[in-house]
Amino acid sequence: MKIAYPVILAEDGSFLMASIPDCEIDTQGETLVDVDIEAYRRKYEMRTVRKNLTIPFWLNEEAEKRQVNFSKVLQDALAQLLGFDSSPRV
Repeated sequence: MKIAYPVILAEDGSFLMASIPDCEIDTQGETLVDVDIEAYRRKYEMRTVRKNLTIPFWLNEEAEKRQVNFSKVLQDALAQLLGFDSSPRV
């Protein structure tokens, strides 16, 4: 019995490590699995995207006094609004 660490070869030649638990493989045969790489990337991509934020001056002043992390607050609020757990999706 061997343990496999699933790796996906993308159409562009890059490799993606699958975020699924180790799995046992049968060394007697092969199994081909069709995977939608773009859907996988969209679901598990953890890179960040820069966004601009416009808020009233007074709100900015109060938040800065309290050392509010604007990025964290916005991420948590968006996750809650969209019905996601705010923890990373990996």
